[in-house]
Amino acid sequence: IVAGNNGAHGSSLGYDDAHAAAQILSQHREILIADTGNNRLAGSWHWATIHADVLLVPVPLRRDAAAAAHRMLLDLTATAGRAMMARTIVVITDGPGDAPMVEIDAVDAFLDAGVHSVARMPFEPLFASGERIATSKLRRSTTEALTVVAATVIDLIAHAAD
Repeated sequence: IVAGNNGAHGSSLGYDDAHAAAQILSQHREILIADTGNNRLAGSWHWATIHADVLLVPVPLRRDAAAAAHRMLLDLTATAGRAMMARTIVVITDGPGDAPMVEIDAVDAFLDAGVHSVARMPFEPLFASGERIATSKLRRSTTEALTVVAATVIDLIAHAAD
């Protein structure tokens, strides 16, 4: 797992850096999970979206976040094609300050953009606390939602290998 980072000087991995890191890591690992953040201008984001077998897009239930995610998916469709949307999972996340009335319009927009999988992640106090995450302390609804997301990712990876 390689996490995205803005770095000390506000820069992130460039496209070539992300490619080089992936080449090295692929010699030692079969699966690479990249957290690129949500900067569509970052080279690492471009590399990851081009090479991803699965793209997972978390979206809080806020109109601004849903609109930004929708624009990103439309841009991605324009550059990578609708096939990428078939390998994209949008995960609607619950959190403090979210607006549940946004969900229906947001999900419809994601499906209209060509996304095939939309999952739901309930609010998890442990995630919000900033504490170390122990799976035994997660709420049952969180474990169930994560299981659905993981199964969907595995299914998409398996189909990408075919």
